Amino acid sequence: MPKIIPIHWADLLTYEIANVLRFKPDLNQGQVQAALNSLHDMQIRIVKGSRDMVKEAVHLAYLYDVTVYDAPLVAIAENLSVPFITADDKLSRKLAKASNVHPISVFL
Repeated sequence: MPKIIPIHWADLLTYEIANVLRFKPDLNQGQVQAALNSLHDMQIRIVKGSRDMVKEAVHLAYLYDVTVYDAPLVAIAENLSVPFITADDKLSRKLAKASNVHPISVFL
């Protein structure tokens, strides 16, 4: 039986995905809702923002010269002591000094 690995992400990502899908001309509202329901059905663990999370995100954004939108993802991984895996090569390069950040290409 394959090992199940939990996925965590910041609650903001749900809105970002919804927005990307909303502007795909070949998808209607029902299809976007169905896609979002599929994400929820995958039991992805959504981490809500908090005062401490925002504080850590701002710190990491300055430390690694990344956006405050990207920094919570690193903060979540650090707080959970799990790897942060990204397909964003530019972000991966900026975060290269962080011990828990890995480009997805390492796993392919």
